[in-house]
Formats: sequence, structure tokens, C-alpha cells
Amino acid sequence: MESFDKLDDDKNFAPLIAAVNDARLPSRTGIRFPLQHPLISISLLPPSGSFGHVADLIRIAILCAIRGDTLAAQESQRPVRLTTVDVNGTQVLRIS
Repeated sequence: MESFDKLDDDKNFAPLIAAVNDARLPSRTGIRFPLQHPLISISLLPPSGSFGHVADLIRIAILCAIRGDTLAAQESQRPVRLTTVDVNGTQVLRIS
């Protein structure tokens, strides 16, 4: 995760990180992103065809956006888990 630090300062990549971070939903039980958000939907596409590269870039932006939270999980030796949950009738991607 520390290798992603430089991407925050990259003027070409920082806007994507900011857009992903703006999609984040407030949560006290992990990090949540709405599955309906276009960037999150694209990030869940299988890495094949012409969209594979775009999905990979968005996944890297998600990792950069949640870097502080995942570093805390690594220090406590907790695995980072991705799950989909229903929040008031809306499907969200939860990272905990």
C-alpha cells in the first residue's frame, strides 16, 4: 500500500482517486461504496476486453482512496474483506 503514496501526487491520477473518494458512503462498520456509482460498477467488471484496463485503474484508485483504513487493518493483522451489503434497499460494496 505504501507504493501507492506517489499516485496521490500524480496530477494525472489524483482526480480519479478524488472521484472514487467522493463516492464513499459514511459508515462506522467499514468502507462503503454504492454499487450504482459508475466508477464502482466499472471496477467490478471482469478484467477482460477493452474495459479490463479501465477497471484495473479504478481498482487502484479505490486502494489509494482507502489506503489509510487498509494500513490500519494490516497493522492489526486483520484481513481486508470485500462484501456487498444491502443498506436501506441500496446495494453497496463494503470494505472492512
